[in-house]
Formats: sequence, C-alpha cells, structure tokens
Amino acid sequence: MQSSVAHPDSTPQRRGIFAGFSNIERNGPWTPPPSFRALAVFGNIELDLTEAELGAFTDIEMRCFFGSIKVTVPPGVRLECDGDATIGSYEVTRKASGPLPPDASFVRIRAAAFLGFIEIVVLDPKAPTLLQRIKARWKLRDTDPN
Repeated sequence: MQSSVAHPDSTPQRRGIFAGFSNIERNGPWTPPPSFRALAVFGNIELDLTEAELGAFTDIEMRCFFGSIKVTVPPGVRLECDGDATIGSYEVTRKASGPLPPDASFVRIRAAAFLGFIEIVVLDPKAPTLLQRIKARWKLRDTDPN
C-alpha cells in the first residue's frame, strides 16, 4: 500500500477544493501545496494540518458562502491570519502556546465568510481532551482533604 503523503517534488504549487452542498474533510498525513484555496458554498470543509507535512511557507485562501470552514493548525507553526465575516463568524482560537523553533513553518490564512462560519484553531494534538480534563479535576477534588 502506498503512502498518501506526496513527495515534496511531486506536490503541485497550487491546489484547491470546493464543497458545494457537500462536506469535505482533509486530515491525516498529507502535503499541502504552497498555495491552497478552499471554497464552501452551502457546504462544509474541515482541514486538519496537525499531521500535514508543511513546507517553509503555505498560503491558504478561504471563501465561505452559506457554509462553514474549520482549519486545525498544530502548535509550533508561525501563523498569520487575516479575515472578515459579513452576517457570519470568523474566529481564531489559540489553545496552544510556547516558543517557536527558528525553522518553524509559516502558514498564512486569508479568509472571508458571507452568511457562513470560519474557524481557525491552533491545537496541540497531545493536549488532554475535555473529558480527560473533567476526570482530572474530579480526581483532584476527591484527593483534596478540605
């Protein structure tokens, strides 16, 4: 069985996806091209970059009309986001922080939503889930002598 990760020399310079009245999910190991476009029209797109083999620079342009786009970015990536929403939502949430290595990949995301939702989340895949955090809190409460 062949790997789904493309060799960097075979990765195209540009690529895009379109979700029209449909759902597209891209996750697992993959190599995004330097220029990537996503368009959702009455559709949903989920891009997970946590296992992606990112190059030195990746430019992602997103447009959303009556739909939603969610991008999950791993920690340790330089991220620049610029976006707006008209009668919709554009959110950037950073749930991971820390110093970045000097050779960190740079990802620029430009986005626009019209009657749609765009969410960009920087998430550490090794971070505890909500359920794990609740269990830890209950365990701590049970061991507290007060």
